[in-house]
Amino acid sequence: MDEETYDEKIIDMYLDALDRKVPMPNHPDADTAYDLFLKARGFEPEKGRRRDFRFVLRAALAAVIAAALLFGAMVTVQAAGVDVFAK
Repeated sequence: MDEETYDEKIIDMYLDALDRKVPMPNHPDADTAYDLFLKARGFEPEKGRRRDFRFVLRAALAAVIAAALLFGAMVTVQAAGVDVFAK
């Protein structure tokens, strides 16, 4: 069989026979697969609100750290002689 003598029906028959002999398994969605992965590694998967709370807490902590670093840098530059806080 080549490009000119290609018969789609024959390929479909082969694929149907393979599917009857060894059917393709149904794969879980991404969230279910991730939960199964965590269980296999000995972790208990977290559900909804707790995961969201941790995300918000980490984002707030990152914002506070960034603000503290920015303010510290401004104070350092002001101490070095550059007018940062003057109008």
